[in-house]
Amino acid sequence: MLQNRGAQPVSEKAHLIATQEKHVGQMLATLRASGRVEFLEVDFPSLVSDPETSIGRVRRFLGDAMTGNLETLAAMVRPELYRNRAQP
Repeated sequence: MLQNRGAQPVSEKAHLIATQEKHVGQMLATLRASGRVEFLEVDFPSLVSDPETSIGRVRRFLGDAMTGNLETLAAMVRPELYRNRAQP
């Protein structure tokens, strides 16, 4: 039907990705504008590639509320599972 009107159909996967990205952008904008919420953004690929740095940032953000040895916490990050997908 879309092709008959000269429009290209959007794949369901592409639509879901675009919808998720838009939602994340809206939520981050809302949090940043709020002034009532402190939050820390942690980039997942950076966490996987350099867990010590990312966990250090989280520790500084949380202060005394975060317990645990930095090396032990960093060892919990399992890079081999990044991008791991179940086989159909």
